[in-house]
Amino acid sequence: MKKITEIFFRGLFTLLPIIITFYVLYSGIHILENILGQFLKDLLKESYIPGLGFIVAIFIIFIFGLLITSFITKSIWEQAESRLTKVPLIKALYSPLKDLMSLFSNTGKKD
Repeated sequence: MKKITEIFFRGLFTLLPIIITFYVLYSGIHILENILGQFLKDLLKESYIPGLGFIVAIFIIFIFGLLITSFITKSIWEQAESRLTKVPLIKALYSPLKDLMSLFSNTGKKD
C-alpha cells in the first residue's frame, strides 16, 4: 500500500506542474481575448475573428517591449515606476510581482 501511495504522488507531482502551466496559459489567453475581444467585436462588427483579441494583445505587449528597450522610454518608465512604488498599496502589490517576473526573465543575463 505504501508503494502504491508513493507511485501515485510521484505521478501527481510530475503532472501537476504541467497541468498548472497549461491552465495558466489557457486562462491568460481567455482573459486577453475577453478584454480585447469585446472591444474589437464592437469596433470591427462582422469582420471580427475569434482569437483576434489575443493576437492584438500579443502585438501590444511586443510593441511595449520594443518601446521599453529604447533608452528614452526606459528612463521615463523607470521614473514612473519609482513614483508608483512610493504609494504603499501599489508597492505592496507591484514589487513582489516584479520580483516574481524577474525570476522568469533573462534581461539581467548576458548571452
